Amino acid sequence: MIREGLYVEQKFDFLIANYIEFESALLASGVHDMVLGGQDYDWFAASRASFDRRIMNLLTTARTYTDSVPQHVNRIFDRDPERKAIAEANFSSEYDARLGYRTMCALRNFVQHQGFPVHGSAYGSSRVGEGESRKMRFTVDPYLRPAELREGNFKKSLLTELEAIGNKIDLKFLVRDYIEGLSATHSQLREMIDSTVKEAAIVIENVIKSFEDNFPSEGTIVGLAAVRVEEGTDYRDDLVIIREPNEYRLRLLTKNPEHVNLTRRYVSSEVINGEVLASNSPYKKIS
Repeated sequence: MIREGLYVEQKFDFLIANYIEFESALLASGVHDMVLGGQDYDWFAASRASFDRRIMNLLTTARTYTDSVPQHVNRIFDRDPERKAIAEANFSSEYDARLGYRTMCALRNFVQHQGFPVHGSAYGSSRVGEGESRKMRFTVDPYLRPAELREGNFKKSLLTELEAIGNKIDLKFLVRDYIEGLSATHSQLREMIDSTVKEAAIVIENVIKSFEDNFPSEGTIVGLAAVRVEEGTDYRDDLVIIREPNEYRLRLLTKNPEHVNLTRRYVSSEVINGEVLASNSPYKKIS
């Protein structure tokens, strides 16, 4: 059970890592445009390709995660169909509630059989503020075009939703909305399996403590395992007993909290009055 719990945390961690790489690629491209200005076709094509690659990695990892979670739940709860159905229903609920979730799922199929997720990238700059506080803001906006999706086997009802928004739709919003939905389902999954995985961890800890109490001369538990003995000498079904997998799982729990309101957040390199700590920001962290 601990192993299955660790697997779902690792897969979610891979998913979030790919999302961070996508956002980081946008920031790096924006800085390049701000500092060096207009580039040639090759640079723009390479930047767009880097966005494509990261979104494709994200879509692939997300599909692996969503397909495998019900199977992990099935094994954690000893093939309880009700628990598995709940996990699947959680994904369906987010799919129904979020345009970004629905779009990214359909986009994965489009990418697998047809084209690429990024249909273009807009690089913009605009002046913000007045007087001495006036600044120049640079933005990078990869987008998809519903017209290009219409050429493939894209879900018609979803295409209608997208066309109602416009001719070019910001992929940042769609990706962030998708990650919010997946994160919400992951939080629900954690709640579902929490007590069962904790019970398994207690069993492991009790076995280790029993061994340490009965064999105090042993300086390490490396190599400790439970085995089934048949007919006195035949060892079967060995199970390694160590704390590390659960400790790693707990670290991933802390590392990846639920990601909410991503569609309302952004990272900025803006200088605010030349001060390191903004007086109106209670969340500022200084290292």
